[in-house]
Amino acid sequence: MIQTSHDARSSMKLCELPDFKECFTLFLTMLLISTCFNASAQVETAAFDLSINKLTALQNREAKTLEDLKHGTQVLSHGRKTKTVLLSLPGLHESPFQLKTLNQFFFDEGANVVSLHLPGHQQKDENAINQVTAQEWEDAVSEAITMARGLGDELIVLGYSTGGVLAVQAAPQRPKEIRQLFLFAPALALSNKTFLFSLFGQLAMGEKLCDLTQPGFACKIFDQLDHQTIQMMKEGVYPSASAGVQVQRVIDAIRTQFSDAEVTDYYLGKRGFNPNSVSQ
Repeated sequence: MIQTSHDARSSMKLCELPDFKECFTLFLTMLLISTCFNASAQVETAAFDLSINKLTALQNREAKTLEDLKHGTQVLSHGRKTKTVLLSLPGLHESPFQLKTLNQFFFDEGANVVSLHLPGHQQKDENAINQVTAQEWEDAVSEAITMARGLGDELIVLGYSTGGVLAVQAAPQRPKEIRQLFLFAPALALSNKTFLFSLFGQLAMGEKLCDLTQPGFACKIFDQLDHQTIQMMKEGVYPSASAGVQVQRVIDAIRTQFSDAEVTDYYLGKRGFNPNSVSQ
């Protein structure tokens, strides 16, 4: 005995309609819908594959200069385009390695994840961090946004510290692409003196003027001038003063963008700041 499915019986009934034109029109409509759906799926797959290939190429370029591959750009993929994709941005002197717990959380929740390595960080050339520019960071984030968009329908950008600053800068530049920002301790309230005193702090430690095991007069001076620098020194963290100035320029650009106020660049003098020229 041959059983006929409900769909098959329905199709037979449609084709038995007296009006052949109506039957044929319905058939073409269904064929068109099916074709469009398949075409859309193929486009999404192609966009996903292209983004994965570009990210792989980025990782290969980074591998030539990184001191350890664990600090490079990380990609957590479900093998297909997902509803949500996360782009995470680390802080100054940090890397995707420090964000691995947050990255894994979003991945476990179903999102594809791209965690970006910021230029100049964790390089074999230790001086690279002192030569990096704000424009290089901005370009890297912009490229990462473009690649991440191929991995998900909705883009969330997560930024920690300096990464939070770069996320805030990118949001108004790519409003149609960035759905949400998750900011963790964004460094939006820092001042140039923090990074300048960090340089002095390094010199002081090098000359043993400020021995934190036996704090003396020099340490008290640093503590009075900038308590945050002393705290960083206690944790063994010495932000690059040069990189710090680049962070400050992005912060100044953001403030100008949102308030149109005149800001002070400690190296270029007091003037209005152009958000498109933060690397000048």
